[in-house]
Amino acid sequence: MTSSLVGSEMCIRDRVDTVAQIYNEKISEKNVKINISGACTVSADEALMYQAVVNIMDNAVKYVTGGGHITVELYDKEVSFVNSCEPLDKDTLTNVWKPFVKGDNSRHGHKGTGLGLSIVKTIMDRHGFDCEMKNVDDGVEVRLIFRK
Repeated sequence: MTSSLVGSEMCIRDRVDTVAQIYNEKISEKNVKINISGACTVSADEALMYQAVVNIMDNAVKYVTGGGHITVELYDKEVSFVNSCEPLDKDTLTNVWKPFVKGDNSRHGHKGTGLGLSIVKTIMDRHGFDCEMKNVDDGVEVRLIFRK
Protein backbone atom coordinates (compact mmCIF):
# COMPACT_ATOMS: atom_id res chain seq x y z
CA MET A 1 0.00 0.00 0.00
CA THR A 2 1.67 3.16 -1.15
CA SER A 3 0.26 6.56 -0.38
CA SER A 4 1.81 9.80 0.68
CA LEU A 5 1.65 10.61 4.35
CA VAL A 6 1.71 14.15 5.64
CA GLY A 7 4.58 14.01 8.08
CA SER A 8 5.80 16.66 10.44
CA GLU A 9 8.10 16.75 13.45
CA MET A 10 6.02 15.82 16.46
CA CYS A 11 6.55 15.05 20.11
CA ILE A 12 5.27 11.57 20.92
CA ARG A 13 5.43 12.41 24.63
CA ASP A 14 2.70 15.05 24.13
CA ARG A 15 0.46 12.37 22.57
CA VAL A 16 1.17 9.90 25.37
CA ASP A 17 0.40 12.52 28.05
CA THR A 18 -2.87 13.49 26.32
CA VAL A 19 -4.00 9.88 25.96
CA ALA A 20 -3.06 9.09 29.58
CA GLN A 21 -5.34 11.95 30.68
CA ILE A 22 -8.18 10.51 28.59
CA TYR A 23 -7.79 7.14 30.37
CA ASN A 24 -7.17 8.68 33.81
CA GLU A 25 -10.58 7.68 35.21
CA LYS A 26 -10.23 4.02 34.16
CA ILE A 27 -6.66 3.96 35.48
CA SER A 28 -7.86 5.32 38.84
CA GLU A 29 -10.77 2.84 39.00
CA LYS A 30 -8.32 -0.05 38.66
CA ASN A 31 -5.93 1.52 41.22
CA VAL A 32 -3.16 1.45 38.63
CA LYS A 33 0.01 3.51 38.84
CA ILE A 34 1.15 5.09 35.59
CA ASN A 35 4.67 6.37 35.02
CA ILE A 36 5.68 8.25 31.88
CA SER A 37 9.30 9.29 31.36
CA GLY A 38 11.58 10.54 28.62
CA ALA A 39 10.95 12.18 25.27
CA CYS A 40 10.72 11.16 21.64
CA THR A 41 10.38 13.35 18.56
CA VAL A 42 9.59 11.80 15.21
CA SER A 43 8.59 12.92 11.73
CA ALA A 44 5.21 11.30 11.15
CA ASP A 45 1.54 11.86 10.40
CA GLU A 46 0.25 13.34 13.66
CA ALA A 47 -3.30 11.97 13.46
CA LEU A 48 -2.11 8.45 12.70
CA MET A 49 0.50 8.46 15.48
CA TYR A 50 -2.12 9.73 17.92
CA GLN A 51 -4.37 6.81 16.90
CA ALA A 52 -1.51 4.34 17.40
CA VAL A 53 -0.88 5.67 20.92
CA VAL A 54 -4.62 5.54 21.74
CA ASN A 55 -4.84 1.90 20.61
CA ILE A 56 -1.80 0.82 22.62
CA MET A 57 -2.91 2.69 25.75
CA ASP A 58 -6.41 1.24 25.40
CA ASN A 59 -4.95 -2.28 25.47
CA ALA A 60 -2.61 -1.43 28.35
CA VAL A 61 -5.49 -0.09 30.45
CA LYS A 62 -7.81 -2.93 29.46
CA TYR A 63 -5.38 -5.72 30.35
CA VAL A 64 -3.39 -4.26 33.27
CA THR A 65 -3.92 -6.10 36.54
CA GLY A 66 -5.83 -4.20 39.21
CA GLY A 67 -3.35 -2.45 41.52
CA GLY A 68 -0.68 -2.91 38.86
CA HIS A 69 1.28 -0.45 36.77
CA ILE A 70 1.66 0.98 33.29
CA THR A 71 5.10 2.31 32.43
CA VAL A 72 5.78 4.33 29.30
CA GLU A 73 9.42 5.09 28.53
CA LEU A 74 10.28 7.32 25.60
CA TYR A 75 13.72 7.24 24.02
CA ASP A 76 15.34 8.93 21.03
CA LYS A 77 13.69 6.72 18.39
CA GLU A 78 11.42 4.37 20.32
CA VAL A 79 8.65 4.16 22.88
CA SER A 80 8.09 1.28 25.29
CA PHE A 81 4.69 0.60 26.89
CA VAL A 82 4.74 -2.01 29.69
CA ASN A 83 1.68 -3.06 31.65
CA SER A 84 1.59 -5.55 34.49
CA CYS A 85 -0.51 -8.55 33.48
CA GLU A 86 -0.41 -12.28 32.90
CA PRO A 87 2.05 -13.33 30.20
CA LEU A 88 0.65 -13.93 26.72
CA ASP A 89 0.90 -17.36 25.16
CA LYS A 90 3.20 -17.90 22.19
CA ASP A 91 0.32 -18.15 19.69
CA THR A 92 -1.11 -14.78 20.78
CA LEU A 93 2.32 -13.11 20.61
CA THR A 94 2.88 -14.51 17.12
CA ASN A 95 -0.49 -13.35 15.77
CA VAL A 96 -1.28 -10.24 17.83
CA TRP A 97 -0.66 -7.80 14.94
CA LYS A 98 -3.14 -9.58 12.66
CA PRO A 99 -6.74 -8.31 12.34
CA PHE A 100 -9.38 -9.82 14.65
CA VAL A 101 -6.83 -11.46 16.97
CA LYS A 102 -7.78 -11.03 20.62
CA GLY A 103 -6.17 -12.21 23.81
CA ASP A 104 -8.05 -14.44 26.20
CA ASN A 105 -10.97 -12.01 26.37
CA SER A 106 -13.62 -14.59 27.19
CA ARG A 107 -11.88 -15.62 30.41
CA HIS A 108 -11.29 -12.04 31.54
CA GLY A 109 -14.50 -10.45 30.27
CA HIS A 110 -12.76 -7.92 27.99
CA LYS A 111 -14.61 -6.64 24.99
CA GLY A 112 -12.99 -5.63 21.74
CA THR A 113 -12.83 -6.30 18.04
CA GLY A 114 -9.23 -7.43 17.82
CA LEU A 115 -8.45 -4.60 15.40
CA GLY A 116 -6.56 -2.13 17.61
CA LEU A 117 -3.08 -3.60 17.30
CA SER A 118 -3.49 -4.45 13.61
CA ILE A 119 -4.27 -0.76 13.07
CA VAL A 120 -1.09 0.16 15.00
CA LYS A 121 0.90 -2.24 12.79
CA THR A 122 -0.58 -0.72 9.62
CA ILE A 123 0.22 2.81 10.81
CA MET A 124 3.80 1.88 11.67
CA ASP A 125 4.27 0.00 8.38
CA ARG A 126 2.97 2.94 6.34
CA HIS A 127 5.65 5.13 7.93
CA GLY A 128 8.39 2.54 7.43
CA PHE A 129 8.61 2.06 11.22
CA ASP A 130 8.35 -1.14 13.28
CA CYS A 131 6.51 -2.44 16.34
CA GLU A 132 6.91 -5.49 18.55
CA MET A 133 5.33 -7.14 21.55
CA LYS A 134 6.90 -9.49 24.08
CA ASN A 135 6.45 -10.83 27.58
CA VAL A 136 8.63 -9.19 30.22
CA ASP A 137 9.25 -10.01 33.90
CA ASP A 138 6.05 -8.45 35.22
CA GLY A 139 3.81 -8.13 32.19
CA VAL A 140 3.77 -7.36 28.48
CA GLU A 141 5.75 -4.78 26.55
CA VAL A 142 4.73 -3.09 23.30
CA ARG A 143 7.52 -1.21 21.59
CA LEU A 144 7.17 1.37 18.80
CA ILE A 145 10.42 1.73 16.88
CA PHE A 146 10.85 4.86 14.77
CA ARG A 147 14.00 3.87 12.86
CA LYS A 148 13.72 3.36 9.13
